[in-house]
Amino acid sequence: MIEHHPRFLALSHEERFALLQVRSVEGQHLLIEQTPLARIFAGESLTGENTLDIFIHSLDGQDRLLNVSGTHIYDEQRRIRWAVLVYRDVTRQRALERQTYDRLNMFLELAHVIALEATERPDTNQLRQQRESLKQITALQCQLFHTTLASILLLDANVTGHGSTLSGVG
Repeated sequence: MIEHHPRFLALSHEERFALLQVRSVEGQHLLIEQTPLARIFAGESLTGENTLDIFIHSLDGQDRLLNVSGTHIYDEQRRIRWAVLVYRDVTRQRALERQTYDRLNMFLELAHVIALEATERPDTNQLRQQRESLKQITALQCQLFHTTLASILLLDANVTGHGSTLSGVG
């Protein structure tokens, strides 16, 4: 990335900030005092659950989602002197997470529709067909999510623990 702009590190923080067009995950442009570097120099640590996701327009012209962690280092007088930041490109990872979330919601919706029909019309032949459909959906879910075990349960809210397995794989 830096090879696309050899003098990047020689630029001031303000110039780098303007060049990268730093935005929140919601797409709002950040003020310079909202940047990870400014926050760390203000005494904040971006560690653990407090890491920060930001969008940048990278030097190679691509929009990237970065996860930023970092902390400050004090000098002998206990004043913040340095900042250590770690930037990770999580663009692909977050896209896969979003795709997984969308797929899970799709499977839940399919299971919901079939389970609803099973509770409304408990015809044995139709129920057998619905269970076969759910078994195929469950098997497909295992393939897509690279797992060997999955099940779809129908539980009765009025009777604690009462329910049935509509489909199971593994």
